[in-house]
Amino acid sequence: MSSLLKKESINVFSHGGGDDTTLLLNLILEKDKRLKDYWDIDLVVFADPQMEMQYTYDYLKNHTIPALERAHIPFRHLYHPDGGLYERMFAKNMVMMGWANPLCSSSSKRDLIRSCYRELFGIENQSGNKYLSHSFIEINEIMGMHAGEPKRVENFNKGNQPKYLKRSAPLYEAGLEKKHYDHEFKILKKPRPGSSHCDGCPNLGINGYREILTNRPQQFKRLVALEENAKLGDWSKGNPTSIPDFELKELYSWKKWSKKKFDEFENWFELQCNAEGGFCNR
Repeated sequence: MSSLLKKESINVFSHGGGDDTTLLLNLILEKDKRLKDYWDIDLVVFADPQMEMQYTYDYLKNHTIPALERAHIPFRHLYHPDGGLYERMFAKNMVMMGWANPLCSSSSKRDLIRSCYRELFGIENQSGNKYLSHSFIEINEIMGMHAGEPKRVENFNKGNQPKYLKRSAPLYEAGLEKKHYDHEFKILKKPRPGSSHCDGCPNLGINGYREILTNRPQQFKRLVALEENAKLGDWSKGNPTSIPDFELKELYSWKKWSKKKFDEFENWFELQCNAEGGFCNR
C-alpha cells in the first residue's frame, strides 16, 4: 500500500459483490485480452451496507478475497461509521426504496468510497481535513455496468463528478451482458454468484418476498417494523423516503405491494400466517 500512495494515477476496482463485478474482476485477474486496458488494478474496494444477501458475503470470503490475496492486490472492506443501512434508515424514519433511497445509493456506496479515497490519497489542508484534487492525483474507477445497460452507462459520468475521478465500464466496452455470464463463468471454472442487492430491497420481487417469508420470518418482521417506523417521520422536512402510510406507494410497502400486484401471493401469505405453527407466530 505504501508504494500505491506515491502514484499519481491509481486504478481502483469498485466491487459491488454481485455477478457483474465478480465476472469482471475474474476476467481481469485471468488477463482476458478483451480487457487488456484494465489488467493493472491497484486497489479493490467494497462498500458494505451491512444488509447484503448472505450469499454475497460468503462468495467474497470464499472466492473473491482469496483470489485477490493470491494476486497481491489490496482489498478494502468499507463500513459506514454510523452503522448499517437498516439502523440508519430506522433512525431517519426511512423505508427501503432501492436507488431512490439516498442512504443506499449515496451514503452507503458512493460517499463511503470517496471518503476512502480521501483517507488514502488526500492531502491535509490548513484545517486538518484531507482533500483530493486533479492537480496531484487521478483515480480511474472501474465499474461493473454491462452491455445491456446503455442508459446507465450513458448517465454514470454525468452530474457533479470530481475532476480527479474517471469512471469506466469494461463489460460494456467488451459487449458483455447478463446472457453471456453463464458461459463466461463456465470458461473461468468459477461459480456464478447471485446478484447483489440489499436483503429487503423492493427490487427483490415476488420470489424474493416468498423466500424471506418462508425461510427467514424474523427478517420479514424487521422489514415490516422499518415500514411502520417510517410513518413516524417528520414529513414537513420533505424527506422523499419518509412518507405517511396513506401516501406510501405499493412499490415501497411490503404490505401494499404484495396485496395490490400479487393477489395470489397475498392469499398464500394469509394461509401461511393462519396455519398451525405458521411463521407469523414464530
